[in-house]
Amino acid sequence: MKCSPRQAFQLFFLFPNSWASLTNFHFYFRTNKQPEFDFAFVDADRSIYKNYHEQLLKLVKIGGIVAYDNTLWFGFVAKKEHEEPEHKKNSTMDIKEFNKQLSSDPRVEISQVSIGDGVTFCRRLY
Repeated sequence: MKCSPRQAFQLFFLFPNSWASLTNFHFYFRTNKQPEFDFAFVDADRSIYKNYHEQLLKLVKIGGIVAYDNTLWFGFVAKKEHEEPEHKKNSTMDIKEFNKQLSSDPRVEISQVSIGDGVTFCRRLY
Protein backbone atom coordinates (compact mmCIF):
# COMPACT_ATOMS: atom_id res chain seq x y z
CA MET A 1 0.00 0.00 0.00
CA LYS A 2 1.42 3.33 -1.04
CA CYS A 3 0.85 6.39 1.13
CA SER A 4 2.11 9.93 1.19
CA PRO A 5 4.75 10.97 3.77
CA ARG A 6 2.08 12.99 5.55
CA GLN A 7 -0.13 9.91 5.96
CA ALA A 8 2.74 7.73 7.07
CA PHE A 9 3.87 9.83 10.03
CA GLN A 10 0.89 11.42 11.72
CA LEU A 11 1.12 11.31 15.49
CA PHE A 12 -1.40 12.67 17.95
CA PHE A 13 -0.76 13.11 21.65
CA LEU A 14 -3.75 13.59 23.92
CA PHE A 15 -3.21 15.04 27.37
CA PRO A 16 -3.87 16.20 30.06
CA ASN A 17 -7.62 15.64 29.63
CA SER A 18 -7.21 12.84 27.14
CA TRP A 19 -10.61 11.25 27.78
CA ALA A 20 -12.48 14.40 26.73
CA SER A 21 -10.20 14.73 23.70
CA LEU A 22 -10.64 11.10 22.70
CA THR A 23 -14.43 11.19 22.80
CA ASN A 24 -14.46 14.19 20.43
CA PHE A 25 -11.53 13.14 18.25
CA HIS A 26 -13.21 13.88 14.91
CA PHE A 27 -12.93 17.62 15.70
CA TYR A 28 -9.16 17.35 15.26
CA PHE A 29 -9.76 16.47 11.63
CA ARG A 30 -12.48 19.04 10.98
CA THR A 31 -14.66 16.39 9.42
CA ASN A 32 -17.54 14.15 10.38
CA LYS A 33 -15.63 11.09 9.16
CA GLN A 34 -14.28 8.96 12.01
CA PRO A 35 -10.47 8.65 11.73
CA GLU A 36 -8.75 5.26 11.76
CA PHE A 37 -5.42 4.57 13.41
CA ASP A 38 -2.91 1.74 13.30
CA PHE A 39 -1.73 2.11 16.89
CA ALA A 40 -2.77 3.71 20.18
CA PHE A 41 -0.90 3.75 23.49
CA VAL A 42 -2.79 4.34 26.74
CA ASP A 43 -1.15 5.44 29.98
CA ALA A 44 -4.01 7.18 31.73
CA ASP A 45 -6.45 6.98 34.63
CA ARG A 46 -6.70 3.24 35.23
CA SER A 47 -10.20 3.53 36.65
CA ILE A 48 -11.53 4.33 33.16
CA TYR A 49 -9.30 2.08 31.03
CA LYS A 50 -12.46 0.17 30.07
CA ASN A 51 -13.94 3.39 28.63
CA TYR A 52 -10.75 4.03 26.66
CA HIS A 53 -10.91 0.48 25.33
CA GLU A 54 -14.44 0.87 23.98
CA GLN A 55 -13.68 4.21 22.35
CA LEU A 56 -10.34 3.12 20.90
CA LEU A 57 -11.86 0.02 19.29
CA LYS A 58 -13.92 2.48 17.25
CA LEU A 59 -10.81 4.46 16.24
CA VAL A 60 -8.23 1.72 15.63
CA LYS A 61 -8.62 -0.12 12.35
CA ILE A 62 -9.03 -3.89 12.10
CA GLY A 63 -5.58 -5.38 12.60
CA GLY A 64 -4.48 -2.29 14.54
CA ILE A 65 -2.95 -2.36 18.02
CA VAL A 66 -3.98 -0.74 21.29
CA ALA A 67 -1.33 -0.91 24.04
CA TYR A 68 -2.24 -0.39 27.69
CA ASP A 69 0.49 0.52 30.16
CA ASN A 70 0.72 -0.60 33.82
CA THR A 71 -1.41 -3.73 33.45
CA LEU A 72 0.74 -5.67 35.95
CA TRP A 73 0.76 -2.76 38.42
CA PHE A 74 3.93 -3.47 40.42
CA GLY A 75 2.96 -7.15 40.42
CA PHE A 76 0.02 -6.45 42.74
CA VAL A 77 -2.46 -7.90 40.24
CA ALA A 78 -1.01 -11.35 41.02
CA LYS A 79 -0.85 -10.96 44.80
CA LYS A 80 -3.43 -11.51 47.48
CA GLU A 81 -5.34 -8.45 48.65
CA HIS A 82 -3.61 -8.31 52.05
CA GLU A 83 -0.17 -8.20 50.38
CA GLU A 84 -0.63 -4.85 48.68
CA PRO A 85 -0.34 -1.37 50.23
CA GLU A 86 -3.60 0.30 51.15
CA HIS A 87 -3.02 3.26 48.82
CA LYS A 88 -2.73 0.93 45.78
CA LYS A 89 -5.85 -1.20 46.40
CA ASN A 90 -8.32 0.79 44.30
CA SER A 91 -6.03 0.94 41.29
CA THR A 92 -5.16 -2.74 41.67
CA MET A 93 -8.85 -3.67 41.66
CA ASP A 94 -9.47 -1.50 38.58
CA ILE A 95 -6.59 -3.12 36.69
CA LYS A 96 -7.63 -6.65 37.69
CA GLU A 97 -11.14 -5.96 36.38
CA PHE A 98 -9.75 -4.43 33.19
CA ASN A 99 -7.42 -7.40 32.58
CA LYS A 100 -10.38 -9.74 33.04
CA GLN A 101 -12.42 -7.68 30.57
CA LEU A 102 -9.64 -7.82 27.97
CA SER A 103 -9.17 -11.56 28.36
CA SER A 104 -12.84 -12.17 27.62
CA ASP A 105 -13.22 -9.64 24.79
CA PRO A 106 -13.66 -11.58 21.51
CA ARG A 107 -12.91 -8.45 19.45
CA VAL A 108 -9.23 -8.50 20.39
CA GLU A 109 -6.27 -10.85 20.59
CA ILE A 110 -4.06 -9.95 23.56
CA SER A 111 -0.45 -10.33 24.57
CA GLN A 112 0.88 -9.13 27.91
CA VAL A 113 4.55 -8.20 28.24
CA SER A 114 6.20 -7.96 31.65
CA ILE A 115 8.24 -4.85 30.91
CA GLY A 116 8.16 -2.37 33.78
CA ASP A 117 4.66 -2.47 35.24
CA GLY A 118 3.40 -4.49 32.29
CA VAL A 119 2.09 -3.57 28.87
CA THR A 120 -0.84 -5.34 27.27
CA PHE A 121 -1.10 -5.27 23.49
CA CYS A 122 -4.52 -5.80 21.94
CA ARG A 123 -4.86 -6.53 18.23
CA ARG A 124 -8.31 -5.64 16.94
CA LEU A 125 -9.86 -8.65 15.18
CA TYR A 126 -13.13 -7.08 14.03
